Amino acid sequence: MGGVGSSLTSFVFSREGLVEYTSSESVTSTFCAVRNIVNQVSYLTRTFGTHTVSRLYSLAIRHGRAVYGTFAVFATAAAFVFNWFVGHRGLFLLDQSIIFDGGWRILQGQVPYRDFLMPFGPVTFLIQAAFFRVMGVSWSATVMPAALMNAVATASVMRTTRLLTGSRLAAAFGGAITAVCFAAPFGTLWLEQTAMFFGLLTIQASVEALSVSSRVRLVLGAASGVFFVLAVLSKQNFGVLTLPLAAVILLAGGQLSKRDRLMLTLAFTMSALISAGVFLFAIRDGWENFCEYSLRVTRELARRRITPDSIRAALTFSGDAIEHQLDVAGFVCGGLCLALAFPRLSHPAFRRSTTAGVLALLIAWYRAYVQSITLNEPVNSYSLAGFGAALGLGAILGVVNIVEIRTPAYGDCEGVIVSSQGLKAICIAFVTIWGLLFSIHTGRAAWTRHVQQFDRRARFVGHVEVAGLERLVWGEPTRIKKMILHRHDLEKIVRLLKDLRVPFFVMGDSTILYALSGVSPPQPMLYFQPRQSFFPTQAADLDRRVYKALVDNNARLVIREKETFLPGVARCFQDFPHLNQWFLSSFRLVSEVGIYEIWEMVDQK
Repeated sequence: MGGVGSSLTSFVFSREGLVEYTSSESVTSTFCAVRNIVNQVSYLTRTFGTHTVSRLYSLAIRHGRAVYGTFAVFATAAAFVFNWFVGHRGLFLLDQSIIFDGGWRILQGQVPYRDFLMPFGPVTFLIQAAFFRVMGVSWSATVMPAALMNAVATASVMRTTRLLTGSRLAAAFGGAITAVCFAAPFGTLWLEQTAMFFGLLTIQASVEALSVSSRVRLVLGAASGVFFVLAVLSKQNFGVLTLPLAAVILLAGGQLSKRDRLMLTLAFTMSALISAGVFLFAIRDGWENFCEYSLRVTRELARRRITPDSIRAALTFSGDAIEHQLDVAGFVCGGLCLALAFPRLSHPAFRRSTTAGVLALLIAWYRAYVQSITLNEPVNSYSLAGFGAALGLGAILGVVNIVEIRTPAYGDCEGVIVSSQGLKAICIAFVTIWGLLFSIHTGRAAWTRHVQQFDRRARFVGHVEVAGLERLVWGEPTRIKKMILHRHDLEKIVRLLKDLRVPFFVMGDSTILYALSGVSPPQPMLYFQPRQSFFPTQAADLDRRVYKALVDNNARLVIREKETFLPGVARCFQDFPHLNQWFLSSFRLVSEVGIYEIWEMVDQK
């Protein structure tokens, strides 16, 4: 054997390809104590289960492709079904009204940035409008795209993991976790999940391009660039952070020649630039609004939220309880793979696993970082956790068969601490147990609608008797801070608005009322949220725009919410002097329905 390094620990490579990690005698006694524990864990892990389990495992090995294919179909179908059921449970007015209203506006012929303002890209709302067109304006039309994304993401994770690591086990693990955690916690179409969906397709297209002919490679590279732009135009922060993941694949993945790698990178870059150019041309009539209410708001949010504290929180994974962060398991396995691979990167097994190991590290940091700067519910940022964990598991499984940790003999203690099979069993057990606990946690959060602010004591009983919401199962209680929105109150306010059929203005979160009552929104702001959809310096311009639009469109009713999920939403209208004066001088309170006040315009003589 020839040594390739020496210090406290030396790395040795044998003729048979076995990598041994040896240490000096000064630490051997400690290793021996660890060995006894590790061997016991390894033995229990490898022998756990009944004779039936062993036979099933042997069957899976002999018929691996058929078993894996069957599981992939089942996992993909289960992802769709699970999301379909949980997505129809409960209503969260703040977030879900935004998507509903945005899709409705586009269906009514309004053009993003020209006719209505928002701090995001338009992709999510265009998707919602398309499903409204096909399925009608209904709750199921906002669950369906989420369920499809959940299913496609599950299949994509399995395919990409398999390509990068060669491990069916890791791919199946990633698919099973993704089916629970990708879109199901939110349940309906949402900005972050849409961005991560196109980010996932960006990664898959880049990986697919590594092992095809030159012509197909360029097509896939171009597709990857288009998917990247779609991710950015879904949610800027989630989309932009996809770029480092794609860069690892494009610049270091596979075994491409320098020329092929350059052409692939150019295909990605050119298609991304062309796609961005097409988008900018399409919004040319609303360019100034896009710059003011999307780019400027995004820049200001980034300046406020990207801080040393947010970076520290991401690097240390301190944004949530560590046991809930499954991608940290991938981070550990990926880091271990890179540590083992570092001395022998020329070995084919190590070279293949390195890309997956690096991606496992980056995906964990990606999730931790977006969590630290978006202040979302943590479970709503876990969409790629299964992918990261699967890549880490696959990376370590790719090298574990040629790895053995060895120390010199010390008294009665043998040299080998853990064999390659023992290390493999430990890694599988580590990730599987953590994955099971994570799946229970995330699946329960999805079922109880934790992201939608329902607690575990909430009951989901009865369907909403409103056209378009017939399949929505109502959650009791549906809390709006200290107040409760009752199902019959929502039904009553929608019936009232449908009967009146006059333009109205929603002062609060319930912009879903526009679509449910069939009325086109009479003012340009998609939603009012101080320091997220607009900043104080923009209030004067926004006040003028909203006031003028309401007067021009003859808004004769104001639906004012007594309390909103974020208190600043209810209070922000006082910061618009023209709008506030118009409201106070021209309207009178005529009735109340639960959390809603109905204000009617007073006829001016």
